[in-house]
Formats: sequence, C-alpha cells, structure tokens
Amino acid sequence: MEEPQEGVADVLLDVVGQDSASQISGEQARLIDVDTLIAQVYTEEARAAMEGNPLFAGLDVAREGRIVFFTALDDPSYGALSFSTVLSLPYALEHLTPRLEAALDGDPATAA
Repeated sequence: MEEPQEGVADVLLDVVGQDSASQISGEQARLIDVDTLIAQVYTEEARAAMEGNPLFAGLDVAREGRIVFFTALDDPSYGALSFSTVLSLPYALEHLTPRLEAALDGDPATAA
C-alpha cells in the first residue's frame, strides 16, 4: 500500500501542532484554502475585515462562498463544537450540517 502524500491538512497540523488555534501569516493563506472552512470571528466588523483582505478574498474557499462563520463566542453551534461532549455533539451536528451543506452547494449566494 502506498503512503499517502502530505496534504494541506498535514501541513496545517504541522503549523498548529497540539494547540487548538494558531496564527497563519499571509504567506501561508493557502493552508486554509480547503473544501470548507469553519471560521470564528468576534464581530461582524472582524468578519468584514477578513473577507476584505485581498489574500483571503483570493482563496477559492472565499471566492466560492465555502465558509461557515461563527460570529462571537455565544453562537450555540460554536459552543457545541468547542465543548465536544456526548451531549453537545448531536446539537452541533443538527445545526452545523445545514450550514455545511449550504457552503458546499456550489452557489456562493447561499448563506452558510
């Protein structure tokens, strides 16, 4: 059996390591150009700044609307993913699945 090639997820894991988050420089923006991106921002202004950043806006994931944003820490779906307990994960699946489907439907106009 062939060894799998190192993919973006592997490289991203090398950058983040065992931390739950990490800063990625503009030069490494391609690391988040994935099938679907889940991004957490604290305010709508921060989201607008992220979406308006030319490096970010140039990524396929951004141009094609394949991002699920959580704004602030009080989004229940974000909380459910963060806690990742036997009780919170079914909630996360129920509420996150439609948002992921919208992000992956091929229509950038679909709200995720």
